[in-house]
Amino acid sequence: MMRFNLLKSLISWLIWPLKKLYMLLSHKRVEEFALRPMVLPAKIISVGNISFGGTGKTPTVIWIAKQIQRLNPKMNVGVHLRGYTGLMENTGGIVSDGKHIFAGPVEAGDEAYLAAKELLKAGIPVGVGKHKAETGLALIKRFSLDALVMDDAFQFTSLKRDLDIVLIDATRPFGEAGFPREGVMREPLNAIERADVVILTRTDLMGGGVLRGIIDRFKPFLKPGTHVFLSSFIPKAIRAVNSNTEADADLLSRRKAVPMSAIGNPRGFERMLEKMGMQLLKPLRFPDHHKFTRKDIDYINKQVTDQGGHVIFTTEKDMVRLGHLAVEIEAPIYTIPIKFELKGEGEFLSILNKAVSSGMLVKHHAEVHKLAEETRVFAVKKDYERIAEGRTSTKPPTPKPKPAKVAENSEAATDPDWWKAI
Repeated sequence: MMRFNLLKSLISWLIWPLKKLYMLLSHKRVEEFALRPMVLPAKIISVGNISFGGTGKTPTVIWIAKQIQRLNPKMNVGVHLRGYTGLMENTGGIVSDGKHIFAGPVEAGDEAYLAAKELLKAGIPVGVGKHKAETGLALIKRFSLDALVMDDAFQFTSLKRDLDIVLIDATRPFGEAGFPREGVMREPLNAIERADVVILTRTDLMGGGVLRGIIDRFKPFLKPGTHVFLSSFIPKAIRAVNSNTEADADLLSRRKAVPMSAIGNPRGFERMLEKMGMQLLKPLRFPDHHKFTRKDIDYINKQVTDQGGHVIFTTEKDMVRLGHLAVEIEAPIYTIPIKFELKGEGEFLSILNKAVSSGMLVKHHAEVHKLAEETRVFAVKKDYERIAEGRTSTKPPTPKPKPAKVAENSEAATDPDWWKAI
């Protein structure tokens, strides 16, 4: 084990310069695109981060979409996610129209599928696709959206946003802790100057002194008027997967539990369980968005048995990925549904409401100025300069980008009007 840790440390030191180089090049590209942002015909609320994964974007996006709908009942709201690891990630597609779910986790990706399920009662549609301009426009047109909440869009500066929200995980604020692992980030810390709002997540798991230290670290880079909020992901209940019933927390706290997850920040999940009073054994951690196999199930069963574990705690996202394989896990499995809570909610909602309702909508602005539709969205890189500079024609003319299609051989929606909307 000692030799393994030394090797791991050596590798971290060797690749640290490459991580820094990637971060700086990525930031340079993001800043260049920010100089000439495209405009979509709806209010765009971006929720993102400057580190890799695990900040809690998906539950935050769900909460924000519901709040917009509550504040403005007449507004049509939608949600866009990349659909990471799903079959529709590259091609784009509709996950839910707000009434029915058309794509499962294999097609939509685990996060988008969970978002669609959670937003079904609210009637909020969900779409996916890594080409945010194309899929964003398609969603807006298909459902006549007035506002679109975009997950993981902070680096996508080539689209104009009406509110840029950045999440920072208080348990792992700037990538993995400790040099040289510190700096596992998408952009350097000064990128936060683009943010309109910064939300620290999982603040209930850290002390006040730590939180003040985190804020002091990024505060010098904030532009004037930027608001900082504290938030937490609070357990709503403990659910027994086999019976789909609520479990007794006191009873479970007397049993030895093995945390099992494949998420961006497993330590945050484990700290939440510790705060709930659970007796935790050695956690089982898999890579983020890991697709479980029967070999993994055998490994899980062996590790739980060897440790003398009684139960397994996992996340709702992991249960989605486990799918039918969950029945082959021998120990009882429990999940922890969570809810997003924000301190200073009233002030944040005031900012959010102003962003989505103040001034004329972008679609009306475009009509007033008689902007051609192609000047409001780009999807092909070679068109970027022409569109950004306002030139309406090229010689030879640039062909219109082909509309994305729903992934073939999937359970995704096949409504032809969906992609004809582009």
